[in-house]
Amino acid sequence: MHKLFIPTVLALGFSTSVLAQPIPLAPTFADIEPTQDLTQAPTTSFDDFFAQEEKPENLHEQGFELSIRVLERFNDTTDDFTISPQNSVIYRNTLLIRAESCVTDFNNIPGNDGGFITVENRDGDMLYKGWIFKSMPSLTVFEHPDYDILVRSCVVG
Repeated sequence: MHKLFIPTVLALGFSTSVLAQPIPLAPTFADIEPTQDLTQAPTTSFDDFFAQEEKPENLHEQGFELSIRVLERFNDTTDDFTISPQNSVIYRNTLLIRAESCVTDFNNIPGNDGGFITVENRDGDMLYKGWIFKSMPSLTVFEHPDYDILVRSCVVG
């Protein structure tokens, strides 16, 4: 096998002295000087955005239906539900899901609907309280070892 490797390398125009040269390693985080102190950067959460006095005109706290999808990770099944402020969903006798409000076309992006939901376990412990957006599911995440919750749409009327 060694005899086949050398002629192939030489046929490509490389000499053995080129192959023996050290290859520089990519820089590590310790080698890079920070250009900006990110610990002092301003942060804005979705909750801070909606806590402002001027609420967006497409924020709905009554008269809406929030369509969500619950994914069970172990058996890769999904179930779709529609929740309004007057009702809630008990999923597989383990999660209680409520919709508090929803927003349509968040940031003026058509179809970017979001919902403010609360999720409790069967003991009444709060597992999640916050916004989940259709086009940004990884940014606003319900973290649970068994389930994922995604927003599908917000329908008003």
